[in-house]
Amino acid sequence: MQQDGLKLTITPCSSRIGCIVVRLAGTDLHAEITTEWTSSADHLPRLDGFFASVGQLEEGVSKEWLSESQDFALSACLDPHFPGLVFLRVYLGSTSDDDCDWQINGSLLVLPSQVERFAKDLSAI
Repeated sequence: MQQDGLKLTITPCSSRIGCIVVRLAGTDLHAEITTEWTSSADHLPRLDGFFASVGQLEEGVSKEWLSESQDFALSACLDPHFPGLVFLRVYLGSTSDDDCDWQINGSLLVLPSQVERFAKDLSAI
């Protein structure tokens, strides 16, 4: 959760293994998708591995992750304009072949300790 209340949550689906529900919520925002926690690239870790690797980031270097279905993406970096914070960009979207395509981009500034705790919580799923 960002200090102003914007919050990213990830919980397991009750319907199938490897499935997660991703929510981005704020004052007047609520976006939610059901997706998988495996990456679209074979060389990238599962989602919990991505968050664990964010703790080792160096300034000016970013890490990116994209879900297998490409409806959920993350990017994290240590931005010199926000010392001591992780700049986390979140993309959620529904780009199926129906008439209700949508996309949400959110940005959170969080403490590295929050990211580490989040990674540990995800590894327990």
